[in-house]
Amino acid sequence: MSLKMPNSSESTLLIPQGPEARTCGSAALKSLRPDRVLPNPGPAISKPPQRGLSVLVLVVSVVLTSLLVNCSRYEIKEDKQGRAIRVDRWTGDIQIVQGNKVITPDKAPTAQEIQSLAQPRALGERTLSQFESVKAILTTSWREDKLYYRFSIEPYPEKMLGSISGLSLVLHDKAGFKLMEIDLLESVAGGGVRGIVDNSGKRTELLFNHFVGCSREIYISVTSWSIGWRSK
Repeated sequence: MSLKMPNSSESTLLIPQGPEARTCGSAALKSLRPDRVLPNPGPAISKPPQRGLSVLVLVVSVVLTSLLVNCSRYEIKEDKQGRAIRVDRWTGDIQIVQGNKVITPDKAPTAQEIQSLAQPRALGERTLSQFESVKAILTTSWREDKLYYRFSIEPYPEKMLGSISGLSLVLHDKAGFKLMEIDLLESVAGGGVRGIVDNSGKRTELLFNHFVGCSREIYISVTSWSIGWRSK
C-alpha cells in the first residue's frame, strides 16, 4: 500500500502490515526503554503484630517483677530449735523448711478456742458388765498441751480391783481408731486416785483424777473411749 504526499515531489511511505508490523513495533518500544535491570527486592518481610509484641513485653515485665518481689518478701532464718524457717516479711507468717519442702505449722489456737477446750467435756458412760456391771463415767478437759481427765467407777469396784493387775483408758476417733491409751496406774502413782465415801463411811466410788500430755489435734479428734485391763 502507498500514500502520496501533498507536495510536488512524490515519495512513497511504506507502512508494514501484519506480523511484520508487530515485530517492528516491539523493536521500537525496546529502543525507547533504558537497558537496565531492577534489583530483586527479595521476599517480603512481614512485621509482627504490634499487639502481640505489647503482650509479650507485659508478660516479661510481670514475671521479672514477681521474682524481685518474692526475693525481697521472704527471709530464711534459724529458730531456737535449730530448724530452718522462712519468714514472710509482709504477713509475719512462719513456715518450716525441710529439704526442698516448705511446711506450714498448725496455727496457734485462738483465745476463744482455748477457753472452749478448757471447759469440761462429758464423753458419756459405759457399763462394765465384766465387773459386776459397774458404771464408768469419763469427763475431760484440755489446756497447755495436757489432757485432764476425771474417770469414775461406781459403785466402788471391790471385786474388780482384786482381779486385775492393770487398768487403762483408751481414746478413739470417730472411725473407731485408737488415738492414745492412758495407763490409769500412773494416776495411782501420782496420787490422782482416791475412793469416795458416803456419810456412813462406805466407799461408793473410785475416782481417777489426773492429766497426761496430749496435743490439741488429738484431743479434738477424740469422740469415744473404752476400758482396757490385764487380769492377774
